[in-house]
Amino acid sequence: MFTRLPDLVDPLFYAEQRRQIKAKVPQFQCPRLLKAISEANGEILVEMDFFRQKQTGAPAFDLRLKTELKLRCQRSLQVFDLPVDVCIQGVFLPSMQLADELDADWEVYNLPDDKISLLPIIEDEVLLAIPMAPKLADEAMPWPDSLKSDEVDECTDKPNPFSALAKLKSQLK
Repeated sequence: MFTRLPDLVDPLFYAEQRRQIKAKVPQFQCPRLLKAISEANGEILVEMDFFRQKQTGAPAFDLRLKTELKLRCQRSLQVFDLPVDVCIQGVFLPSMQLADELDADWEVYNLPDDKISLLPIIEDEVLLAIPMAPKLADEAMPWPDSLKSDEVDECTDKPNPFSALAKLKSQLK
């Protein structure tokens, strides 16, 4: 059922033919994604349906992506799995002026003169699903045992270094 992602597609032809793509893309084929994840041993399941957009008549698509990304928690530095399930609607427009006619739900792309690669679109959507600071949902920040309450009290007992400046300021008035 799943096939290989085509290297290049003609959006106009695919929309006229109402083509569907179901493919598996190895994560290691996405160079920008490799920089954001810890391990690239999974696959991205891609389902893409092409059609003509009703308002503009331009070639459009429904895209669904599923994968699991190995990310590093920014609190504990442990590797964890982040499930990604993304659905978008995109349209290829010959002019960006036509984008004003569309609902905000549509992702707008320039209509190419020739065939295009779908891999950058897929990679962009997976990257947008990654949180800015990935962290495990239930992970609490562990406090080191070396931090004792005595050390905290010592920090609060120190005189304020700006108190001398406050005295000088009051004397100048």
